Amino acid sequence: MIVGNQKSIVTVKVTVKMNRKHSIVEINLLVEKSKDSTIDLSYDERLLLLEDAHLLSQSFTMTHFFVHWEMFKLAFSYMQWNEIIGEVPRLVFAMPGSLLGKAPKGNVGSTKMRIFEEKKD
Repeated sequence: MIVGNQKSIVTVKVTVKMNRKHSIVEINLLVEKSKDSTIDLSYDERLLLLEDAHLLSQSFTMTHFFVHWEMFKLAFSYMQWNEIIGEVPRLVFAMPGSLLGKAPKGNVGSTKMRIFEEKKD
């Protein structure tokens, strides 16, 4: 939802106690919104939606991989070379990281954070 100017995106706030089905639905909504060409969003705003989806997806093996794939495709469509290159190893490690419970907590999934960096409180 855009309110006023492009920088005013209403993002979805998530609680830890959300059930798995709700989480998957929320992830899909964020991903679909990031791909919606009828909404006038910048690359950074679209990436922010995918980062929110990533935070929710880390405990879901295939979904985690899917969000990284969407980040890769977004970066490629905007020719963001740093992000394109940064997503390649993330695509490799997303599924094993989720399966083994080793996905770094609080990591937004983009090159804004190192691949194994956990968010510090």
